[in-house]
Order: sequence, then C-alpha cells, then structure tokens
Amino acid sequence: MRILLIEDDRALADNVLEYFAPADEVAHEDDGVRGLWAAAAGNHDVVVLDLTLPRLDGIELCRSLREQARQGTPVLVLTARDTLEDKIAAFDAGADDYLVKPFALAELAIRLRALVRRAAPAIAATPAGVLRCADLELDLSSLSCRRGDRRFAPTRIGLRILEMLLRASPAVVRRETILATLWPDYPVGDGVLRTHVYALRKAIDGPGGSPLLHTLPGIGYRLAVTP
Repeated sequence: MRILLIEDDRALADNVLEYFAPADEVAHEDDGVRGLWAAAAGNHDVVVLDLTLPRLDGIELCRSLREQARQGTPVLVLTARDTLEDKIAAFDAGADDYLVKPFALAELAIRLRALVRRAAPAIAATPAGVLRCADLELDLSSLSCRRGDRRFAPTRIGLRILEMLLRASPAVVRRETILATLWPDYPVGDGVLRTHVYALRKAIDGPGGSPLLHTLPGIGYRLAVTP
C-alpha cells in the first residue's frame, strides 16, 4: 500500500511512518501546498490528510484535489477537529473517511486498507449504461453524474451510495444494507452514514430543486419523485 501522509506534527508523522514500515510505502509532506502537489501526481493508493496545515488548509487541499486536479485517490482525514461541521465540510470537499485524533494506529491501518480495497468501485465493473431517476443520471462507464443540465461530482462513498439507491429506486435501501456494503471491515456509526447522505443530498437536490433523495427515519433512504 502506497500511503501519502500530509501532516505537520513531526512526532505523529514519525509514529505513522514507523508503524507502516516496512510492509507499506509511506511518503510524508508537512505542508499543504507540497501535499497537494504530491497528491495530485496520483502516485499513491491513499492519502492521509490533516486539516490544519501550513500554507493550505486540508479542506481546501481536498477540494482542489477533486475539483482542479481531478484526482480520485481515496482521502482519509486525520484531525483533532471533531465537530459535525468539520466532518461535513471534509466530506463535502471530497474526503472518503474521517478519523479523529487521538486514534489507534491499528484502526488507521484497517480504515486505509478498506479504502484501498474500495478504490475500484463495484460500479466500475458493471456493464456500461446509465442509471436514472427522473432527471437524475449516473453514467456507469464514465462515473459522471448529472441532475438535469447540472453536473455534480459526489465523493467516492457518495458515488457508491448513489449507485445503490438508483439501482433500487423507487424502493427503499435500508441503512443496515448500506453500512454492511460500504464498511464491511469495521463498524461505523449511523452518524457517518448520515454525513455522507447529507453531502449527497446537497449535490443531488441543490438549492431550489425538487427533492429526489428521501430519508425514512430509522429505516433507510430512497430515490423517488415523491417521498
């Protein structure tokens, strides 16, 4: 596994480097701008990203990586910032996972390996075609998404959720099914799923759009023209 660690805490970085060596290859950058250059090169299997960095904040780094560099390498945010607002901002910017400091190195390793295994989404192996619900479309060959004339780019996890919901539409996909499919190797709370769905709903429905993504509290989610 080729890991890019973007972290300005030298002691923490040394612990991560020592833990993963020699089985994995770990590159380290302690500056946001250099970290973005390294991540945009696409030479790593996964990126571990701190949010508070010199010169370029981790949120802006992740957003630039997705929107400008068009780089889809999985990103795990590793930070002491633990508010819901920080998590939403990170997922909105394109992060795939979020781990709060202090953390166990073993958990970091499990999460990174799971992200790398999911790096080639299941939809990439499906026959080419387009999944639709009303004016919402997901092109399985290019993995491009649009709502009417508006294109949008979900996170990697958001793309997996969207594909599951489109395939089931208008039926409900239970939250337990989504959690077991996307996080089979370790349990995550409903809050993680809700955060990803929140970001996906913003991307799909947008300001002023008729809602397509509906929540059935305590049950799951569905894509449909009516609730």
